[in-house]
Amino acid sequence: MKTRVLSSLVMAILMVLGIFKLPAMIFNVLALLLMLGGLSEWRRLCSANVALTLLSAAGMLILYAVYTGGLLHSLSLFVLLASGVFMWLVKALSLAVPLTSNKHLCMFDGMVSLGLAWLAMVVIRDQFGQHSLMLVLLMVWGTDTFAYFGGKRFGKTKLAPNISPGKTREGVVSGVLAAMLVAVLYTHIFIQPLSSFTQMLVLLFVAMLVALISVVGDLSESKLKRAAGMKDSGTIIPGHGGILDRIDGLIAGIVVYAFYASLAAGLLN
Repeated sequence: MKTRVLSSLVMAILMVLGIFKLPAMIFNVLALLLMLGGLSEWRRLCSANVALTLLSAAGMLILYAVYTGGLLHSLSLFVLLASGVFMWLVKALSLAVPLTSNKHLCMFDGMVSLGLAWLAMVVIRDQFGQHSLMLVLLMVWGTDTFAYFGGKRFGKTKLAPNISPGKTREGVVSGVLAAMLVAVLYTHIFIQPLSSFTQMLVLLFVAMLVALISVVGDLSESKLKRAAGMKDSGTIIPGHGGILDRIDGLIAGIVVYAFYASLAAGLLN
């Protein structure tokens, strides 16, 4: 547990420094490298060969080039983010369905999931500010942390015993409530004062969605690991496992928040 806590603290500090101190270009590159690291672990879970992995990585690099080259206008970004939200909703509905053993589909899923997560991350930071990106990270971290401790303290009903036996419905409720509290406090203090009850209700609803979809991301990776017969996606992070083990909830939740932010900002106008 000490190793796990120390690793979490170091990662959190590095992420905060990266969000608030790094120039956009460097941050975007490092975020891409993080997602490519996740893709390399996804390859192991899919049992994909090197050629298929390189092809998937090339797809993510093309997305990077298109975005940084300014070739994605507002409507294109909105459509991509909306597609990402739809994808995660489909994943939520298909959690009970046996996973396909097709490595090509598996890697395509990884490329799209991680590529859209990278896009959502840089869009939030570039267009909505560093505090907005920090907010979504805190919501996902809050969900994960309080779902764990809430499950330990109050957990009785298993959430998805065939996928992740340790998760409970009570833990998820704890995590969702934590995300909602974090969203209200952080937004009111660091982004903008919540001047109306309607604003607060919308924010609470979005926080609930981000939290729930982050749980879907966690369960989706657990499903992949179970199908591959692996406990962790990797060993690079002491006490945690691999990169995917730490960002599985984030890659889902951040797409939902980016879609909401784009919709709220009226990027289609």
